[in-house]
This record gives sequence, C-alpha cells and structure tokens, in this order.
Amino acid sequence: MFPPRRILILEHYDWQHTKEEVKAMWDFSRLESLSLHFVDIYNVLKTLTMSKLQLLKTLAIKKCLFLVDDDGDKFHGLITDLIVALPNLEEFLLHDSWVNSINIPVFFGYHSKITRLELLDTRDGEQMTADDSAHLVRACPDLRSLKTNLDPERHDVQRFLKTVAEFLKMNSMWLEVYKRQPTPLSASEEMDVDLTDEDDDQAPNTPPDPDYDAARSIIRKLSIEKVGVPFEKLIIVVRNISPLAGRAPISETSAMRMFSSRGTGYEVEEVWTVSYP
Repeated sequence: MFPPRRILILEHYDWQHTKEEVKAMWDFSRLESLSLHFVDIYNVLKTLTMSKLQLLKTLAIKKCLFLVDDDGDKFHGLITDLIVALPNLEEFLLHDSWVNSINIPVFFGYHSKITRLELLDTRDGEQMTADDSAHLVRACPDLRSLKTNLDPERHDVQRFLKTVAEFLKMNSMWLEVYKRQPTPLSASEEMDVDLTDEDDDQAPNTPPDPDYDAARSIIRKLSIEKVGVPFEKLIIVVRNISPLAGRAPISETSAMRMFSSRGTGYEVEEVWTVSYP
C-alpha cells in the first residue's frame, strides 16, 4: 500500500483500478488536496470510498470530462454525491465542459464552507446563469474567490454582474469573456454601461480599444454594485474566437488579453496579450 499523503496529483493517469484495488493500494484518510488532470474522472469517482475523504479541503478537476463516454448523467450523480460527502471542502476547481454536467442548485444545495470556486467551461465558454449565481450567494456565504466565464452573447450580463457582486466576503474575481464575432462589439453596445466619466483621461486621438473598454466597463459595474467587503483583485480575460461555422471552441482562440483592476477605483491596466497564428 502507498503511504498516506496529504496531496495527490494525477495527470494523464490511466486509472483502471477496481474499488477493491483502491482500498488495498491507496490510503486517503489524510488526503487534503486532490487534483485530477486528463484522467477518466468517471473511473476515478466510481472507485473512491467517500468516507475516506473526510479531510479533503481542495478538489481540482481539469479537462477530464471529454474522457467520459456517456451523456454526463453518471458523472453528475457521482460528483454530486462526492461533494455532499466532503464536509470540509473549501476549494472546488472545475475547468471542463461543466455546464451540462452539474446542476448548481443541486450541487450546492446546502450551507457550503467553500471559500474558493472555479467553474470554467473550457469547451465553448458557457457561463452559469444569473439564477445559478444567486443560488451560490445563498449557498456559499463564505466564498472569497470566484473564477468563471462571462458570455455577453447568450446571457444577461448586467444581471449576472449585479448578482455576483452580492457575495459579502468575496474580494477576488476572475472572469473570462469570449467574443465569437469577427469584430468585437464596443463596451457600450455589449454592456449597456455609460463609459463617459468625468475623470476619463483618455487622449482624444487615442484609437478605440473595444476589449479594454469592455474590461473597464465590467470592472466599473462590479465595483459600483459590490456589497460587503470591496474587491481587492479583479481580472478580466478577453478571448477573441476565430469566426467558424457554429459555436467555435475555445481551442480556436485567435487572441487573448488580460486586464486587471488598479487599486480600488475603476482604472484598468493590461497585464499581457498573446496572439495565435
């Protein structure tokens, strides 16, 4: 048997163990952090003994769902049972095509201890609904950090931003915005936010920058609507998606730009830019 450990990271691991083999080989009684990356998550979950994971505080699942050969129902049941069975879970990170695999009201159907939550749809950038985020505000009162998608083309962004600003203890947020149109919309068109501030020091001859304006508009909206503790860090990542037929996957990203809030005001600075051929 492997010795008990506090941290376990499995990447590209071909998990073919039976439940009996797992009991004989692995001691999870002291495990506090479990990270799964490119692993058949269904095979892992169906062989775990939930009662052995009572000390788990961090669970990260990244790019595993595409390996699941079913419609997601089995995964949804297993992962929901797992989360409910983890009384000490504080950090849950799911970077995958999660929208069709978990039901947020069912998944977070109780008073949760979670302080850090990452729900990133890495397939096509689908975001949680405003109703889902409102449920999280009630179910996860201790949440301090949120990382998720923002999809202006398919959701009511204004309502979503107003809702996620209601987490009383949240001081850090990371939003990834996906733009599928060939020419990005201006921030005023997308966000319906007036950007003509009296303190706007932009030079009159400065070329327009829709990505910057959109990031600034989102940060401004969140800062204005925030209740409880103020935001200390706001990160907006804008992904420009190559125009393809249908819904372009994120793998077709043509450019990425990261913007960060500066201080507690509405000022924004660009952190980095990367372009793809």
